[in-house]
Amino acid sequence: MINETIGHYRILRQLGSGGMGLVYEAEDSKLGRRVALKFLLESGRRDPIAMERFLREARSASALNHPGICTIYAIEEYTGEGEARTFIAMELLEGESLDAALGKGSLPMNRCLGIGIELSDALDAAHKKGIIHRDIKPGNIFLTARGADRGATKILDFGLAKLTEPEVGSNGETVTELETAFHTTPGMAVGTVAYMSPEQARGEVLDARTDLFSLGSVLYQMVTGQHPFPGATTAVIFGNILHTAPVSPIQINESIPLEMERILNKLLEKDRDMRYQFAAELRADLKRLQRELDPSRPISDSTVAAGRALSGGVARASGTGVSPASRTGTNTGATGAKISSGSVLAEAAQQNKLGSGAILAVLAVLLAAAGFGVYTLLHRTRHVPFEKFTIQNISNNGHMTGVAISPDGKYLLLAKEENGLQSLWLRNIPSQSNTEVVKPAPTRYQGLTFSPDGNFIYFVRRDEDQEAYSQLYMAPVLGGSPRVIVKDVDSPITFSPDGQHFAFMRQLHDSPAWDLVMAKADGTIEKSIFTGRVLLSDSYVPAWSPDGKTIVLPIVQPTHEALGAFAAMDVATGKQQNVAITQDSIFYNPVWLPDGSGLLMTMTKPGSGSMAVALGMVSYPKGEVRALTTDTNNYGHPGISADGKVIVATQQQVRESLSVTDANAASDWHPLTLMSRQPVWRWDWTPDGKLLVPQGSDIRIIDPNGGETVVRSDAKHQTNEVAVCGDLVVYRPLAMSSPASVNLWVMQKDGTDQKQLTKGDNQAGPVCSPDNKWVYYTDRDDRSYIKRIPLAGGTPETVVAEGIQFFDLSPDGKKILSTDVREFDHKVVWRLDDVETHKPELFEADQRVSDGVRFSSDGKSVLYIVRLKGVDNLWKKALAGGAEEQLTHFTADRIFDYKYSRDGKKLAIERGQVESDVVVLRDAGGKD
Repeated sequence: MINETIGHYRILRQLGSGGMGLVYEAEDSKLGRRVALKFLLESGRRDPIAMERFLREARSASALNHPGICTIYAIEEYTGEGEARTFIAMELLEGESLDAALGKGSLPMNRCLGIGIELSDALDAAHKKGIIHRDIKPGNIFLTARGADRGATKILDFGLAKLTEPEVGSNGETVTELETAFHTTPGMAVGTVAYMSPEQARGEVLDARTDLFSLGSVLYQMVTGQHPFPGATTAVIFGNILHTAPVSPIQINESIPLEMERILNKLLEKDRDMRYQFAAELRADLKRLQRELDPSRPISDSTVAAGRALSGGVARASGTGVSPASRTGTNTGATGAKISSGSVLAEAAQQNKLGSGAILAVLAVLLAAAGFGVYTLLHRTRHVPFEKFTIQNISNNGHMTGVAISPDGKYLLLAKEENGLQSLWLRNIPSQSNTEVVKPAPTRYQGLTFSPDGNFIYFVRRDEDQEAYSQLYMAPVLGGSPRVIVKDVDSPITFSPDGQHFAFMRQLHDSPAWDLVMAKADGTIEKSIFTGRVLLSDSYVPAWSPDGKTIVLPIVQPTHEALGAFAAMDVATGKQQNVAITQDSIFYNPVWLPDGSGLLMTMTKPGSGSMAVALGMVSYPKGEVRALTTDTNNYGHPGISADGKVIVATQQQVRESLSVTDANAASDWHPLTLMSRQPVWRWDWTPDGKLLVPQGSDIRIIDPNGGETVVRSDAKHQTNEVAVCGDLVVYRPLAMSSPASVNLWVMQKDGTDQKQLTKGDNQAGPVCSPDNKWVYYTDRDDRSYIKRIPLAGGTPETVVAEGIQFFDLSPDGKKILSTDVREFDHKVVWRLDDVETHKPELFEADQRVSDGVRFSSDGKSVLYIVRLKGVDNLWKKALAGGAEEQLTHFTADRIFDYKYSRDGKKLAIERGQVESDVVVLRDAGGKD
């Protein structure tokens, strides 16, 4: 079936097979996404039992909307070779099954708890819908690629699921009738033997508690690496499930907490009335244990002793057989006596040693019990913001490009894009009513903001006919024409807590130097907090603290060992201090929590194996990072209400593709088939007319005529840039375990002979000279100067001693092309720097240019991207002067990158679309 088209799905490859069906990866041509298609095996297509189970899987899973349950998109049919076949289209997952993970041994305790919490949460959702899975086992649990550290555990295969209320089958009979007729006759068990509950093994009527027993078997295997009820035959396994208690987990793995053993024992109770009754109850116990094991949790030695004693741990660990109550009294009494040294008690002890000893013991017990009670009360009432939350989609049309929330949490300001025009809308959340506040126009809105009193809206606007210049507008919330209050604003604004001032970032030319400017609420410029400061950041978004003293900005590589941090600027002096330094995260779009205890932001963890941008929180100034979302969407534009209970953000997905055409026929495009679903990073042409494409941990050679080869695969690094220099490849690997420095490396085109080329903190954007002797790059350690280094290695030399972010090298290797902005009139100009003399020339540019400036294949013209009505196309303008010329005539999508082949005969373009909607998260108060 590979490469076969079924309806609007094109089959790409087989993913696997099971007892019921075959699963393939396919491309949905309607929605432009990859999906998994599940077909019944040939042997089951005419079997009514198998067909009903197959359909029940789709019906059961599709009735549930939960991140821990694999999403079912549709049940579809197609007719091929005169015969109709039914298949399920479902969410395509990347990662591995829990079964595969357990094949490597037991899992760390923190990972086990995380998986257990997510599974119990998913089962709680299913059980509340009246759905029992009946086949919980490692093979039906999937750990997605994003779940390496936390989250993203999925339950699969609801083929044996059962509704607690009768369900109507596809032939009109109820499921109960079908089960009786076909496969669940009395005494016959349904499910996987090793993970069955006792009532399931006996063929009794099941309820939700059977899933909890099966989950207990899975958790037991996760923490011990062994099955709780082993056996060489089915009969032996059944006997152990019905009559034998599992070996104590602590005897197998001494590091297992006593509380975890208690949880497992309760899950694996043979009498279901003694078992956990609800998945939510299990989830609560697992979360409490996770909290207890958190090494950052403040706790005294005496509290630890009391906590262990009250769970019975002291007596069990000693092996003396003394009751937990007596051991508790002895242990905590000793601890308490050390801290009870009042002079009155000491004098009494001299008079009656036995009496004072008893008093001390009693007091110690009371102190320990009181301390533990106070501790428990404090920690039960302590609420971690958004430890648990609900999420609601405000839109589902893919057209929302920005959002802000009013301080009272009742209104949203939305930027909407349709037909290439953007408009602003005000939405009342309680009534769900919408009012257009700014009519559609060919512009882009950024930095949507409410004033702290909620009476005005502010936004940064960049019009299509002047891409390099943006202005700040202000308008009343209740109506009125927006007016420009500040020109040349290069970031969202952030308000002081009293609402009298705001601050924003202003870039100096097209350089890495920035000003932080403070203005009054009416736009009157008051002062610069700092000027001309070079800041390395992926998100020049300031945030003013609730106490009014500090403005923070996300930065990258604050030290040689760290990846991300916040630059904290003193508002009064402009003095900078780096805080919340982290080795594994990059921060974007910060927003202060109302109490000043931390920041809401978006973030990515390159070490997780995914560059998806999640919502997260970071404590301030400690820098304890916590991700809120773990799905594959990208989140942006976060905001929070004044009471800290409602978060709003955009939720984005990027759809992209690579296509190739003849350079002289830019209308005949041929899409390339990419086997990997990982994002495509900066790619290059090989001398023989193929594409070298970095995707995740792989570097691949893709033949436009068909075929794909992995030339380098390194699970410890992701490569985000490559450049081909003859038979050699220069690449930029990002370490996933430790950020360290980011340098350029070189290797043979087949992936062999890998050597480090540059030495520094951050080198990027490699471009090879036409003679393949030099590699040009941007040195971000040195104010983004352009440098070059011999391909064979050696000492780098500076070519352009000015801050330039992106550049291209002419076909003859003599000129460097970049874009600049004149400060006095804010006009875009193209800059040509001579490689040998280092002298620059400036040329008038098309003011509509949005990105991606390159030389044409003959070096006589400049190619660039122009976005009109939301659609990107390539344009060309001769350096000698003349009119602009449109090269492509696309009617949809954006251009992410483009490049001519080495001989200039082919042109490749990376295009796609960003679908963006708005979601609202509401704090659930930390309740289980």
